[in-house]
Amino acid sequence: MYRKKLMRACLTGLMVVTVATANVAPVFAAEAPAGTETTTSKASVVKAQFVDAAGTVVAGGDYFVDADGDGIFNVSELPVPEGYKAETGGDFFTKDYADTALQVTVDKIAKASVVKAQFVDAAGTVVAGGDYFVDADGDGIFNVSELPVPEGYKAETGGDFFTKDYADTALQVTVDKIAKASVVKAQFVDAAGTVVAGGDYFVDADGDGIFNVSELPVPEGYKAETGGDFFTKDYADTALQVTVDKIAKASIINVQFMDGNKVVAGGDYFVDADGDGIFNLSELPVPEGYELSLAGDQFVKDYVGKTTQLKVKAVKAATMKVVYKDQTTQEVVGEETLTGSRQDADGNYVFDAAVDFNIPFGYQLAVDYPVETLKAGETKTTECLVTARETVLHITFETQDGEVVGTKTVSTTSQGADGECWTFMLGTDFDLPEGYKLAEGVDQITNIQIPFGSTGGFTMIVEKEDKSSIVKAQFVDEAGVVLAGGDYFVDADGDGIFNVNELTVWLPEGYKPMVLGDFFVADYKDCPLQIKVEKIAKESIVKIQFVDAETDEVVAGGDYFVDADGDGIFNHTEVLEWVPEGYELQKFGDFQVEFYKETPLQLSVTKIAEEPENPDPEDPNKPNKPEKPEAPDKEDTGKEDTNKKDDKKEDTKKEDKKKTSPKTGDETSAAAAALPVGVSLAAILAVLVKKFK
Repeated sequence: MYRKKLMRACLTGLMVVTVATANVAPVFAAEAPAGTETTTSKASVVKAQFVDAAGTVVAGGDYFVDADGDGIFNVSELPVPEGYKAETGGDFFTKDYADTALQVTVDKIAKASVVKAQFVDAAGTVVAGGDYFVDADGDGIFNVSELPVPEGYKAETGGDFFTKDYADTALQVTVDKIAKASVVKAQFVDAAGTVVAGGDYFVDADGDGIFNVSELPVPEGYKAETGGDFFTKDYADTALQVTVDKIAKASIINVQFMDGNKVVAGGDYFVDADGDGIFNLSELPVPEGYELSLAGDQFVKDYVGKTTQLKVKAVKAATMKVVYKDQTTQEVVGEETLTGSRQDADGNYVFDAAVDFNIPFGYQLAVDYPVETLKAGETKTTECLVTARETVLHITFETQDGEVVGTKTVSTTSQGADGECWTFMLGTDFDLPEGYKLAEGVDQITNIQIPFGSTGGFTMIVEKEDKSSIVKAQFVDEAGVVLAGGDYFVDADGDGIFNVNELTVWLPEGYKPMVLGDFFVADYKDCPLQIKVEKIAKESIVKIQFVDAETDEVVAGGDYFVDADGDGIFNHTEVLEWVPEGYELQKFGDFQVEFYKETPLQLSVTKIAEEPENPDPEDPNKPNKPEKPEAPDKEDTGKEDTNKKDDKKEDTKKEDKKKTSPKTGDETSAAAAALPVGVSLAAILAVLVKKFK
């Protein structure tokens, strides 16, 4: 009894202490002296510095923060310098920054302006333009580098400009295409066939697929004899043979040609091209109608630094009249009369078509003419066949991404005066690649001028032409249920016909079409095409044997379709329909398909018990007892009773069935569930009893 009273007293005392503690603060609060006003400030002072991206302190000092006095402040409580914004954020403890400055990173607030600009190529074509944000620091000045140069170009214009000057007027920025050079192989070969240099060289800066020999670096001390344009692709792996000659190391001598006492010609002349100090008088250009009285080799040093007079005598030179005829039209396109100026060792005048003939502009020799010689005073008329030199244009079609989608070469044999051009026109002389159109948003020339008799290149920017149409379609299963449908793009080639295969990308997942073939676009613009679909089978085949649980005899088996959803697992319920007649399945659960593709799964089955033939009248489900049980064999009295054995076996099978059956919460006994609760209650009661004994 005293123990009960003592416990009651302890509980009452504990409650009193708890309540008293909660009310201590008001009791001990200090009172302010009479007549004095009190202002409670909870703010703290912290140190902070505002630092820009370069690490420069743009402001700093001591700042009041933490108005609620909880010892924590946020960066937003600090006064960020005007024209800046804080990049640092978050909460901090005031005590950490009472003596040490908090570093707050700040950025200048953008004060960008908008200016107008146009990007213009060397031909004066505007390749891009518009309004652009510049001058982020707001000082009224911007640099060309702040403008977005069009892709594939580089700016040639540079420098700083005032934003106010280009608020309404566009700044013209000159741009050049970024070089798209190719690498070709070349060998420089002298007249003797010796390779004096060679290697891989960058050419074709404009990327049109054509380069000129002049783009190659001729070895020092040589000059190229080979000239003209070539395709880069032809010399990516094979070296172009460029014939070169040594640059002359000639000397200069001053000579006067004297006919008696009369100077008929004279001046400074280059001689001794090989620089060996010896020259032949035949290297001197004797005045027309004259010949030297002296011949042979001379030392250069004997002629340098003075004027040497050489005697000449008048001769009647040979002349040749050349008539130029167009080989195709047989039209005379020009003629000239040549006076012999070069003589061979026999004194005959030499006429070489490749050297002496002045082919009319826009034409070239149609055949190779042999060198002709005429005696002094002889005159001859020669017909020279020529052909019109073609004017050629190589066109490359590429996308805005730089992908080449086609090339075209066009030419004409039309002739024009020196300095005039032939115009190749899109749609007349050439067409865009099939399925492409000129790229939108790109300023381009469609009429391209090439000087008569020249070869040029040009690149056109194109994009794919969309010819597709929209049709309506519905995907319907065998039950007529619409599984999916809508408007779909088909017929990319624009021929008005589409195939069901063009819609397969939109088939409902797990289905395949039962309808195939071609259809007219026009028939399904407003009325949907009904496409029958069926589920794609995902089932697998496994091997199964049904084994009699009593005899271990295989009573049935084979290959069976299971796992319709294709997840690699099948359940015993999927094979129930194949359990042998008169048997029932004894093995249950899930199985993995991969284990039983080659090795059969053995499933235990038992015979279904037959109904009794002679039921008990009182209990129809109970069979009658036999009139007289059979006497046991005396010799087998030591053996286990067969009926008991069967019963034991049956019990074992039931136990196995319980083990293989999936465990669920329904099989947990109520007593087992209540046991922890009972134990807990018993423990509590035991403690109470012990306390109050």
